[in-house]
Amino acid sequence: MLVLSACGGNGGSSPSPRPSVTVSPVLVPGTVAQYSGTDIITHVFPNPTGTQANYTAGYTFKLTRTVENATAGAPAALDVNAVAAYTTTQDPGTGVTKVSTTTDTFENQAAVSGGTSISELASKSVATGIDESAGALGGGPFTKVVTTTTAYASPLSIAVYPLVAGASVSEPVGRTVTTAATDANGGTPDTATTFDTSSTDTINSDGSYTFSQQLSNGESQTTVESSDGSGTINATGPLYTLSDTIGVPANPGTGFTIPITTYKQYVTTGATPAPTATTLAFSAADWYPGNAAPIAPFETDTVTVKGAATTLPSACAGAIAEPNVFEIDTSEATLNIDASYETESQQSFTSNGTPVCVLRTITTSAYALTTGVLSQTTTETYAQILTSLTPASTSGALRKT
Repeated sequence: MLVLSACGGNGGSSPSPRPSVTVSPVLVPGTVAQYSGTDIITHVFPNPTGTQANYTAGYTFKLTRTVENATAGAPAALDVNAVAAYTTTQDPGTGVTKVSTTTDTFENQAAVSGGTSISELASKSVATGIDESAGALGGGPFTKVVTTTTAYASPLSIAVYPLVAGASVSEPVGRTVTTAATDANGGTPDTATTFDTSSTDTINSDGSYTFSQQLSNGESQTTVESSDGSGTINATGPLYTLSDTIGVPANPGTGFTIPITTYKQYVTTGATPAPTATTLAFSAADWYPGNAAPIAPFETDTVTVKGAATTLPSACAGAIAEPNVFEIDTSEATLNIDASYETESQQSFTSNGTPVCVLRTITTSAYALTTGVLSQTTTETYAQILTSLTPASTSGALRKT
């Protein structure tokens, strides 16, 4: 997230030589912030059935955010550590319910003309949950642990303080994301259900990407979204080979459609004759925004400083009062050609670099690949509210000459 400050000025000629300026750091190691919050995730199907019913997962959480000096070898000088513990308030009975999350965001800060710049270089999170879907197959409960690391192609500028109302910028999206997952009961890996054991997602600056994953049952899949909006999905397993080719939407005169070609080859051990391959062609309804060609870029992230916040929204009730609060709004959109579109909107009310209240809504629409028909809508509503803040010493001021 990047937000800008105004350059300093004195309305007249500058003295020479320029004097040194001492700027107080925004991130001070030892600062500890405590939060409470809620996280509600709803899954809605266009045509619910007994086996595909709408469901909701609800949580409250406690979160501790600590600014620390990063350990030797870390990608940045500072580690903003956040540890969250969840309590389930509405059990969905399926999927993975949240238990805890630990996130380390690696950041640098430096003195710049008129203020302090903060940039993010990488992050790592470890999420622990109970896999209810695996447990339903027997032998549970299963604990699923997913470790995710993100490295940005270039440093992501989070903010320049002091903030200036009206400043807005489009963030770069290039990054590499890797995940590793274990799903076990008493140390025994879960082999009754399919889940990601590892994956790598390389996102380019225009939002195009290459995503590869390996599953616990020996299956693997690679998805490629090209810069023109076309793509491929290739999956292999012990008993099959599958391939989907996704074309760029075309308009034959009756409206845009997405050309899809699927290839399937199944293997049946000992079967005579061997199963034949099947290739099918489809014209899926164009579900892309605007029902036309894919948006470009495929992923966007826009950050705007709305301005000073004299009051907080009612959803922030209970947040402690802090001085100099600014509202920073973030808007994101991501188009995945393997049939999903996600939007995210966030309001962050920040006091001198410390979030006082964060309100976020993420909506993901999933579609059937070969028809383009909406199959599921997932909405996550998140609120994080500051309940206590323990400042650290600011003796380590930054000096710019």
